[in-house]
Amino acid sequence: MVELVPQEVDVAYEMVGIRQAIDLLELQFSRLAATFDKGAYWEQEGSNSPIDWIRFNCHLT
Repeated sequence: MVELVPQEVDVAYEMVGIRQAIDLLELQFSRLAATFDKGAYWEQEGSNSPIDWIRFNCHLT
């Protein structure tokens, strides 16, 4: 069996913690996107849809 050195364990736990934080941010973003979808700001800005606005302005692909 391969033993992890303490530094590797620290890195592993840090990666898990970062991923959990990212997941929470993604959830918050999704909730905001759902709220944004109900408004008309995206249309006033000249976008074809709320998804189009989010994709362009939030640099998503």
